[in-house]
Amino acid sequence: MNKENEKLTVKPSVLENSPYPRIDIPQGEKPELFEFIEKLPDVKTEVAPLTDTTEELVHEEKNKEKEEVEQIANFIRYRAKASHITSFGVLIAEYEKVAEILERLEADESCKDIVHIKGSKDTYYYSNQTMTSNFAQIAVLVHEKDYALVVAHVVRDRSKYPSPTPIKHFCGYPYFYSDDLLDQIREVFKTDPNYKDVNEFKLKNDMEYFYSTLSLDQRLAVGLAEDSQPEESGYWLL
Repeated sequence: MNKENEKLTVKPSVLENSPYPRIDIPQGEKPELFEFIEKLPDVKTEVAPLTDTTEELVHEEKNKEKEEVEQIANFIRYRAKASHITSFGVLIAEYEKVAEILERLEADESCKDIVHIKGSKDTYYYSNQTMTSNFAQIAVLVHEKDYALVVAHVVRDRSKYPSPTPIKHFCGYPYFYSDDLLDQIREVFKTDPNYKDVNEFKLKNDMEYFYSTLSLDQRLAVGLAEDSQPEESGYWLL
């Protein structure tokens, strides 16, 4: 065979699955690139369609975020139903990403019942479906152990009705104050100018009451207390 006519061929096994035509290149010759490209057939390249994987991942992430919000909201609702506020400290002990979740919760229309109060020591959450704002405020003060302020808040609020407040009221739920603690609070009221409006009196049957001069005068407070008794009791000022 004449070497000049010898052709360089590629093994058929290499070209079996090739979409391109077989080109025989004589030995010693270099094919022109453009000439080679022109001989290539038009091959339609099929691009694999985008899968729904990305969309599914986004959907799953949103579902997860929604579940986290609902979990926090239901936890707060459960505690509010049992007359408990929920502090940020309690939440962060249960959920690491609680700050981020609470931001989403505040923007969630289905969680508009979850509200919060800023205390002096922490932020507290509750559901206004089962707890009033006034009770929540008292619960915050009780939780933070600001005893004198708790009593003053209740006395001032009740005096607006108008109604004096039995001092023994604070021995029960949710306060459970001892007699010694109540004596300390009474001393605070007598000496601290922040509580100069909170006064007290005692009826002849030894029932003791607080009232606030912001809403009640002495005579009206005593009269209301006497009306609440089974019989006229009289009173002594303290």
